[in-house]
Amino acid sequence: MLVARRREIEETGRLLDRAKGGTGGLLVFSGRAGSGKTVLAEAAAGQARRRGFEVLWASAPEARPGRMAWVQLLRDADAPAGLIAALLARDVSPLDLDEAARHLASGSPRLIVVDDIDRAGPDAVEMLSLVAARCAAAPVAVIATAAHPLGLRPELRLGALSETDLATAVGGLDPEVNHALWLASQGLPGVA
Repeated sequence: MLVARRREIEETGRLLDRAKGGTGGLLVFSGRAGSGKTVLAEAAAGQARRRGFEVLWASAPEARPGRMAWVQLLRDADAPAGLIAALLARDVSPLDLDEAARHLASGSPRLIVVDDIDRAGPDAVEMLSLVAARCAAAPVAVIATAAHPLGLRPELRLGALSETDLATAVGGLDPEVNHALWLASQGLPGVA
């Protein structure tokens, strides 16, 4: 599947290169379930580890406060308990949000991955925007996955694979079986 997503892998490499040089940023993969967003995020995490990055990963929980994924990341980044508590407060202040973003964007080269961030709602996406802004002057890269576009840039929308690309991704199938698989999966690698 990753061979078919060459553009996305290359963009991930550029993001990690910039972060290693001290000017990180954000990359969003969006697309329907089964389009390969999480697989790309996992590949990015592996690439980051091979380059010496610390990798922090959170999956946004449904039906939970929107900032819970960020709380998990802050805990993994050894944030002070008071900062974590402030982020969970009902009336969290903009200064507390910025302090949390600053903490996540500090330190050694780091990749932060938030999978399915849109499931957690607008609070989680707002925090993503703050963290991404802080990463512009830090050795930190952020990758987020979402089913729907977030309106943050850069955002790569993943669609279905061509029949040829799907054949390459799954490999070794009879052409008739591959065609049937492509039709049944609508070209989505995760479904295939």
